[in-house]
Amino acid sequence: MSDPVHTEQTTPPPDVLGGLEAEVQRGDAIVLVWNIQDVQTRADLTDEQARAVLAHVEREHDPEVGLNWSRIDDAIRAHGFELF
Repeated sequence: MSDPVHTEQTTPPPDVLGGLEAEVQRGDAIVLVWNIQDVQTRADLTDEQARAVLAHVEREHDPEVGLNWSRIDDAIRAHGFELF
């Protein structure tokens, strides 16, 4: 299975950015968003299960490594789910 390709760049609404909107628009900051739909492209998970995987990824986040598909896959497996 190939990874989804996101070709559209969007800026989340200001309420999501928590006051960072101006910084993002100036290019002084970036915001990367992973959502449950991203997680569900890797495994057959309910919304609740995908949220648990995202929470795991956030808890275990290592800024030296970042967030990538391997980290998502590891979190899915850590919760006992199988990848597609």
